[in-house]
Amino acid sequence: MANFSIGLDLGQSRDSSAAVLVERVLVIEPFDETTFDQKHSAGGYWIDERYVVDTWHVRHIRKWPLGTDYTAVVDDVADMFGDPDINHQAKLVMDYGGVGRGVYDMFVEAYRAGRLGDRWPDRVTLTGWIKPEEVIEWYRRSDIMLLPSLSEGLPVVGVQGAAMGLALVLSNAGGNVDLVEPGVNGFLHDPQDEEGFRETLSMMLADPEGLLAQRKASRRLAEKFDLKRLALQYEAVFEDARVKKQ
Repeated sequence: MANFSIGLDLGQSRDSSAAVLVERVLVIEPFDETTFDQKHSAGGYWIDERYVVDTWHVRHIRKWPLGTDYTAVVDDVADMFGDPDINHQAKLVMDYGGVGRGVYDMFVEAYRAGRLGDRWPDRVTLTGWIKPEEVIEWYRRSDIMLLPSLSEGLPVVGVQGAAMGLALVLSNAGGNVDLVEPGVNGFLHDPQDEEGFRETLSMMLADPEGLLAQRKASRRLAEKFDLKRLALQYEAVFEDARVKKQ
């Protein structure tokens, strides 16, 4: 995982572009049984009797004046990578929704020219809060659901994703394991296995036929979570209990 991350929100005609540079710092403490429960609930994890917490520290914030040309934004972001401590350790992640692929390609060209460090720039779309019907539309536009949860019950979003025919790449937390048959409709990983998640996603995206088969399998496996089927199963359990009691 990158020690530094640069998050970039590309503005349009009515909002400015902005960037933030954050540093990942691991806080490591020795095992202390008197604080085990408190720390365990705080979201960290244990490695070899040491408690580890990921912390993120803001190192730089930049907001460009409204209307700044995207070429200038590319140049300024490239300047951030000029710091030797950042150049080989930083990952650029940008929200380019609304500005178009052409702007993203400007960053790709800068990366190929060696101006944006060693890591390929990622692009994401941050939707913010959206209505349930819009969530379904995002499912329709997707192939894979990634859910690296630290803890779960039975995740509704996972059931919905399977029902919409998405291959599932989930953590092995809680009820996630009930949604995935590894290698059939997706894969499971430990929540901290970032490299495993990356390798699995790369493998799936490189095999369109296999991905399609996993998506079809998700639809089939989702049928066992159908509400009508579950209601009938509950009814059968109650009826069996009633008969045995007589």
